[in-house]
Amino acid sequence: LTTTTTTTTTPKSVETSSSKKFFVKPPLPRALDGCKKIVAVASGKGGVGKSTTATNLAVAAAKLGKKVALLDADVFGPSIPLLMNVKDATMKTTTTKDGAKVMVPVENFNVKIQS
Repeated sequence: LTTTTTTTTTPKSVETSSSKKFFVKPPLPRALDGCKKIVAVASGKGGVGKSTTATNLAVAAAKLGKKVALLDADVFGPSIPLLMNVKDATMKTTTTKDGAKVMVPVENFNVKIQS
């Protein structure tokens, strides 16, 4: 379970011989190659419990044995670190085999967290 709103390509449609258009799913970024499902929790209004809902979904899925990550993209008031009890955690980085420097997500309740 991953919560994200990032898209790297523009969705396209394909016309068939019967002139009907069908949505063609854009490819995932390479970093998400192994990701099977993406769940986005969003709302046009603040203060409705998006972070709480996303946190509860992530922890519940992890308790069911799923491999889960939670991405918090709330720039005005990230509350996921508080909800996941990692607000005092420090960010760590590592270098991949190809020399790229990447952030290592903090983990709690079997959920990897990036906020």
